[in-house]
Amino acid sequence: MLLSQEGKALAKLRDDLREGRPRNHSKQQVEHALKWLETHTYKEVEAMTVITKRCSFAESMSNKLNL
Repeated sequence: MLLSQEGKALAKLRDDLREGRPRNHSKQQVEHALKWLETHTYKEVEAMTVITKRCSFAESMSNKLNL
């Protein structure tokens, strides 16, 4: 266990470290889906894109909080 802790501590010294799960969709895909949400429902956007209803909802809520 000690080896993984040391490795993680060394990795945190780097600037490009990203912890957690990798994103499934690019920013461009999410922005495109959010534009469609202005005129379509979540189910319609989910059918047109590969982005799920839950992901679209979470992104739209996070964008509202950032504004």
